[in-house]
Amino acid sequence: MNLQNNPYSTPKELEDRVEEAFSAGERARPIPDAAKEHLILTQEYLKGLKDHMTGLYIARDIEGVDIPDADFEAERALIRETENLIAETQMAWEYEQHRDFYRRLGLETHEPEQESPEDTFVVSIDCEYWEPEDLEAGQSSWADTTVEREAVDTETLRRLAQDHGLDSPSASDPRQAPSLWFSSSTPREDRAYFEQGVHKYYSLHIHEVNGHPPQPADYQRVSDLIGARFDHPLERHEATHEMDGPDF
Repeated sequence: MNLQNNPYSTPKELEDRVEEAFSAGERARPIPDAAKEHLILTQEYLKGLKDHMTGLYIARDIEGVDIPDADFEAERALIRETENLIAETQMAWEYEQHRDFYRRLGLETHEPEQESPEDTFVVSIDCEYWEPEDLEAGQSSWADTTVEREAVDTETLRRLAQDHGLDSPSASDPRQAPSLWFSSSTPREDRAYFEQGVHKYYSLHIHEVNGHPPQPADYQRVSDLIGARFDHPLERHEATHEMDGPDF
């Protein structure tokens, strides 16, 4: 068991908390407050939730057992909430690790800049559907558009990215704009996934940022907002310079 950042006095105490978190997930109970700030416990809670969801699908196939659709929706909502919490916790932990590293070198890092509420992104989200035979053939059967050229603010952009699992840029460097998009690296675990084996993958396309075509700094901004990291990101001074516009 990974005991990194263990807030408890002994490994046994942590194991007890892990068991409690997993058990709460298996019963689809709300996540315990103590687990919300500890990554290991939150991950165990998520495992329990997914086991419970699998049990719901199995039980529904039993003759005479009626499980309301509302139960599935409530379970999916808990899973999405927990996945978002894990992503936020990991990002916060990684940020603290980087900050501590620079402090040891005698350098200080700045807090992330707050996004302006007036920022507007015009985006589309496409979905590819992969049925079992498509996975074997290596070619999706069909695709559609779930969000089409919609203007959104930063909070809505974050929510869309979380809801669709958008965690991976199509290139390693934002300078490869404008042929860039962000995609989901794992299929959505919904009813079609469990019952029919259909894998859904989503892609986010940025058409405009504050009324202009996206530039490398804009893609870096989106990357920072949704947590889809480039292998070779822009340095902060590069992004600021690009956003200032050209000199005349």
